[in-house]
Parts: sequence; structure tokens; C-alpha cells
Amino acid sequence: MKTFKTLSVTLLLLVDAGAVYLLLTKNIGGPEFVAFFLGVLFLCSFIVLGDKIKEFTVAGNSIKLQEVTVRAEDVIARFERINVAILRNFLSLLKKQPGGFASVHWTSDPRIKDFWDLLEDIEANQLKDSLKSDILDLATYLLPGQYHFLQGHIDGILPQRPEIYPSPDEVLKQSMTEGLFQNIASQKNSSPEECKDKFLLSFREYEKLFSLIQALKTDN
Repeated sequence: MKTFKTLSVTLLLLVDAGAVYLLLTKNIGGPEFVAFFLGVLFLCSFIVLGDKIKEFTVAGNSIKLQEVTVRAEDVIARFERINVAILRNFLSLLKKQPGGFASVHWTSDPRIKDFWDLLEDIEANQLKDSLKSDILDLATYLLPGQYHFLQGHIDGILPQRPEIYPSPDEVLKQSMTEGLFQNIASQKNSSPEECKDKFLLSFREYEKLFSLIQALKTDN
């Protein structure tokens, strides 16, 4: 804090020296210089004594810094509450099913991308703690759908409707068996590599959702 004050005052004094130069070269007049000099002097005093000044007067109006700070903090808190309400509503809207029919080429629920984008905005605004339960609720809601996409790429090797959804390690253990993708490829008139790539893309989204859910539950 002391270093900040020193640098700020030094900078203002240099600016004041520049004003003196402008006065001497007649680029500004005397009244302008006086006004500028007093302004710099006021700023220097405010920076040095700012933590001790509780109130000052401008044009006969008394301004209490503590009251201004409290009001500013109140406005910020209100904006944060509004922001939380808006983001909570967006999270709720993602539960709505997208229109149209699912494509066999999809590797994930199309809502999941919007979910990750929204989560990034929530984290950027440092509101994850305020919306933790809403995020957990939506991630838990999206997980079964992503499990269904995952299952579709390996032709039902995984259980249809498990009571507890398997961990990513368990999914890989059950699905990455020798010859699986060769068999799937022959049925779908595709290549084993393409079938495996689609499965892995779907698996990564499932893994991210599963890991997020576990992390949020641990934080609770």
C-alpha cells in the first residue's frame, strides 16, 4: 500500500511538472494552471490520507466515504443476486428436450455443450458456489441421457437402465474388449476406427459429467 501511494504521488508530481512546463511555454493560461495544480494537490492529499479521511465537502455538500462504500457494496450484492437468478433460470431451461429426432451420428446430448458453456460463464463470474446445487441437479439430470448415447455406440454392451450409473473406469472395463469394434463395424458397414472414435467422443462427455457430479457431491 505504501509503495502504491509513493508511486501515485510521484506520478502526479510529474504531471504537475508537465503543467508548469505548459504554463512556461504559454500552452495553458494562469487560471487553468491554478485549477490543475489544486486538482493534483487534492489527489495527492487524498491518496496519502485516504484511509484517514471519513468525510469531505464538495460545493457545500458533505460526502461520507463510508456511506458511499456501503451503498456501492449493496448495489454490487444486488447485481450478484440478479445474476444468480438469471443463470439459475438458464440452467433450468437446459432440462427442456431439444426439438427434432436424435441422429445416430450424435456422440452426445446437444444440450451438454450449452451446459459446459454456461458453467464456464458461471465460473468466470465466481458464482459456482451460489449455484452448486443447481449445477449438480442439471448434471445428474443429463448423465442418463449421455449414458444412453454411450451405450448406443457399443450396441447395448452396457446395462440398459442401471440403478447406479457406472464410473468411467467401469465403462471402459466393460466396453474395451478385444474384437468389439470390429464386430460393431461389420454390422454398421463402417470401420472399426470410426466406431471406436465415436464411442470415445461419447465416453469423454460421460466422463466429464460423472467427474463433475462426484466433485460437487464431495464439496457438499
